[in-house]
Amino acid sequence: VIPYVEFSRENRGVRPMLLDTSAIIDGRIIDVCNSGALDAPFIIAQGVVNEMQRLADSSDKLKRARGRRGLDMIAKMQSSPRVDITIEERPIEQGNVDRALVEIARRNGFRLVTTDSALAKVAEIAGVTAINLNTLSGALRAQALAGDRLEVEVVRAGENPTQGVGYLADGTMVVIENGAAHVGELLTTIVTNTLTTQAGRMIFTKYDAFEATDSG
Repeated sequence: VIPYVEFSRENRGVRPMLLDTSAIIDGRIIDVCNSGALDAPFIIAQGVVNEMQRLADSSDKLKRARGRRGLDMIAKMQSSPRVDITIEERPIEQGNVDRALVEIARRNGFRLVTTDSALAKVAEIAGVTAINLNTLSGALRAQALAGDRLEVEVVRAGENPTQGVGYLADGTMVVIENGAAHVGELLTTIVTNTLTTQAGRMIFTKYDAFEATDSG
């Protein structure tokens, strides 16, 4: 005989997403929202906005460009009818923004969105759900399967003496075995393996001059 037990259901609702500086500057989150695939509310701490303002005022050209892009991305999110975004006054000590964001997310049950793999790991250790946009992007890309042919321009030599390195249009790195001697050339290569990490995706291929000639 199994006694009757009534379980209470916990209504979790949609958990808000807390954006860090890197995710905002990256900008891909806006495209995901505008596609209609994501409708969770977003939260930006005022301390993050302040950090980007400091970057925008920096004398360093690269930092200044990143800061201005981040501020532009916030403006785009605020003007998009598909994005529910709130900027909240949460005190963050300068220089400890990442640590403060993890604590804010932990206390409030937020998910943390970032492109920083180290921050994502720290968040997970603290019990915070972290969404790495690089991992998400890699999962959504069309997969290159072993045996597929790819046309790749070899742009530089690889770490190993026989390897060359090229890139796809979306920035994916392609390592080409037997490609070191063909820098500057467009080669027809054969996919041998793929590797997806939090930092992005890599495709490993090989170049066979005889096979490429036969296929032509």
